[in-house]
This record gives sequence, structure tokens and C-alpha cells, in this order.
Amino acid sequence: MSIRVVDRGITLRLFHTEQEARKAIGAHAAISFCGGWLAKNGAGRWMDDGGFLPESWVPPHQIQASDNCQKKVIPKLSEAQRRVLKWVGKGWHGQPGSGSAVMVNGARICNVDTMSTLRRLGYVSQDGSGCWHATDAGKTITKELGL
Repeated sequence: MSIRVVDRGITLRLFHTEQEARKAIGAHAAISFCGGWLAKNGAGRWMDDGGFLPESWVPPHQIQASDNCQKKVIPKLSEAQRRVLKWVGKGWHGQPGSGSAVMVNGARICNVDTMSTLRRLGYVSQDGSGCWHATDAGKTITKELGL
């Protein structure tokens, strides 16, 4: 799980520790930024936990003055969890199927274990009839992840 930060319109996925940043492939330096860490390779390119940042991105002159950073911590989601949020986060609802299957629009999309995990994360809830619906947090993360 990386620390998500929006800086000047670019979403950065920061490393949690300096050691993680220094272990990035080709990293020669690490800097503290908005409560996380970024790495810099020998050619001067900045990297986050997702890879290289755009060449135009440079850290602000006062890196420690990061009060205006918008920090978001988004857990890593499995493919099945992302698939569910892609549908449920846009207003569809999951219905119980045979066995442990969960159905969306007549197709099996996942199992109850996947939905239970998403419920623990606060992204879905289950109504009295057993149908699954996205919470406000689930709808928000669907938009943030571009699902």
C-alpha cells in the first residue's frame, strides 16, 4: 500500500520509508516528501512506487513545507476487488448466486469472500435482502482509481 499524494495535479505513490525508496531499481538518492519518500536515479529522473514521474515534475524548492499536499492512503486491491468496484461503484448491485457466488447483471463476478473483504474496507454494504451496494467510500475510490 503506497501513500497517494496529489501534487500540482499529479498523483504520486510515495514509498513509506527511505529504505524502500533507496531499494527502487536504479535509485541513487531519496528525499522526504509529503509524509513519504521519493527516489532519484543516476540520470536525475524522479521515481515513486509506481515508476518514473513525468520528466517535467521537480520537487518544490522547500520539500519539507508540504502542508498543501493532499494525502490519500489507498489499499492495494486484488483484480477481483477492482472488478467488483468497477460495477458496484457505478450503481449496480450484487445479488447472491448459487453457493458462494455473487452475481451482477446476471453474470458471476466474484464470491462472498471478496465482498466480505470489501465490506471490511468500508467500500460495500449488504442490505436486508442480501444484495451488495457500494458505500459512498466505494463510489469515491471507484472514481479515484478510474475504474
